[in-house]
Amino acid sequence: KEAKRIRTLIPGIVRKTYRTVNGLIAQLSPCVQECLRAGLPIQTIEDALGTPAPRRAGLENLESLPQRVVAITQDVEALKARIADQALL
Repeated sequence: KEAKRIRTLIPGIVRKTYRTVNGLIAQLSPCVQECLRAGLPIQTIEDALGTPAPRRAGLENLESLPQRVVAITQDVEALKARIADQALL
């Protein structure tokens, strides 16, 4: 008797859950919706939000600041030496 009652409840629960999930998905950006449907990972925060990510005060021009990049060869000893040079010991 209990099993029959549960079998009659399950379709309604599934429909309600499906509507709830679809409602939540509809609130996401189109890019995220497509990623969810296709099973693809979201690449950036901007993709997830659908707009550029908000910035804290003082970081608005972050990309225009000087960049410090040092090219290192694929040599373990050179990498160890670079780390040792930069270490604050």
